[in-house]
Amino acid sequence: MKPLDPTKPVQLRDGRQVKNICWDYRFVDGTIGIAAIVRDKDSDYWIAWDTFGRYYRSSNTISESDLINVPEQIEGWTLYFRNNADGNIIAEFSAKKMTKYKNVYLTFIACLPTSLTVGEGLD
Repeated sequence: MKPLDPTKPVQLRDGRQVKNICWDYRFVDGTIGIAAIVRDKDSDYWIAWDTFGRYYRSSNTISESDLINVPEQIEGWTLYFRNNADGNIIAEFSAKKMTKYKNVYLTFIACLPTSLTVGEGLD
């Protein structure tokens, strides 16, 4: 797990929201971790994590209660082209919509709206 960025919003891995975050929580054994209030349906309760955001009681496994930075979403367009030389399809992400594209080597096929989560699929 990569370290949390305390300057960015956090949530639990399963999407539950957290508030009142203490980034220097001292556990009974003297180690430092993170603690916060978790909002769960009808009630609030506190959870503690190690400094990487791993759920304290199961720090060696991935847990839905792990603390993570809120994944960054990027909106844009996926452009699809056919390579005129070999017929392969090429996809490219773009911040702006395109309806025309001129290139001798590529044939423009489609432009579809896309929402990406930064880092998704890289783990």
